[in-house]
Amino acid sequence: MSSFTQSLCTKLEPVFRRVVHEEIQKQLDRYANAGSLQRLRIGEAGPSADLQLVVTEQMPAQIYTKRKIRNKDNKPLQVKLINTISQEIVDPSSPTKVEIVVLNGDFPSRHREDWTSEEFNSNLVKERNGKAPLLVGERIAVLVGGVASFQGLEFTDNSCWSRSGKFILGVRVHPSSYDGPRIKEGVTKPFKVLDRRGESYKKHFPPRPNDEVWRLRKIAKGGAFHKKLEKAKIQTVKDFLTQLNLDPRHLRKILGKGMSEELWKATTKHAKTCKDGEERYLHQGQPSTINYPQQVDNELNEVNVISTSGYFGMQQVNSMPIQGGTTGTWPPSYQQQNMIMPTYQQGTGTSLNNMQTNSNIMIEDMEFEVCSPDQRGYPS
Repeated sequence: MSSFTQSLCTKLEPVFRRVVHEEIQKQLDRYANAGSLQRLRIGEAGPSADLQLVVTEQMPAQIYTKRKIRNKDNKPLQVKLINTISQEIVDPSSPTKVEIVVLNGDFPSRHREDWTSEEFNSNLVKERNGKAPLLVGERIAVLVGGVASFQGLEFTDNSCWSRSGKFILGVRVHPSSYDGPRIKEGVTKPFKVLDRRGESYKKHFPPRPNDEVWRLRKIAKGGAFHKKLEKAKIQTVKDFLTQLNLDPRHLRKILGKGMSEELWKATTKHAKTCKDGEERYLHQGQPSTINYPQQVDNELNEVNVISTSGYFGMQQVNSMPIQGGTTGTWPPSYQQQNMIMPTYQQGTGTSLNNMQTNSNIMIEDMEFEVCSPDQRGYPS
């Protein structure tokens, strides 16, 4: 054999091996699926099976590679077997294994709910050539009382290469442990799998008050908007919301002309979903005089006023006398706050009218009663 022919054979051998391996794998999968269909009596039961596997809680909109898969409640994935008519959990008479698999994000087509097992199996997604198995961990669990949990599942690859850019997790009965009427497969809603290297830059939904401000939409970490906000001492979501409520025009000016109307709406809308935490800013003043009225409520997106002489709504502020005896717009700067009080539950202490204040101290460990909108005593 000539050296040229030998060299050519050497180069082509890996190609032939890969092609043969792929074809053999396809045939094995076809026989495996055919065997499972026959064992589960798919043809007899058809698409309208009375038993179905269901994922108890949906997945978040995006997850990361090499991270334990958790549902929206940050708990391990859990599935249950139900009767589709009564919606009750069904406990199999014998140990039944269920398996987690990955499907294309566009399954089922046209949002159909009556897919067959053949359609389900034809939409399974496997790893890319040369990559590790797409889903690793304990993919098989036993139904106990009709319920099974999957503790250590992880994706090894992102979903950007799939035809929809998303994946779906599906659950099916493992054919080796069941021989009976068809149990319909269950699926999650589509979600994106992102590379874990981008996790440190992810946005929070909803954001938390103490999150860094770049966790808000349209504000990139280390980007132009982020730098401008930091320069203005607006470092957290709470800082952003405070300035947004007290002087939105000034906040818009800080961000500059690059913050278009569309970007502004997206960022502020995201910020206003922040609901955790509550701080009340108390300011000393006369019964009909407001020195520095400020309060951020429990959703951090409305401003009201508390004074030692009563509770004022935001609408009353601009029409009331401010310091100096004239009416007008009260000072917008949130740097003028006197005291900060931590959160307290309604109806746990004395009213604000009985509180003695000092403008130079921070009040802690104090109970007070927060008036409901109907009970607010506005000064006459």
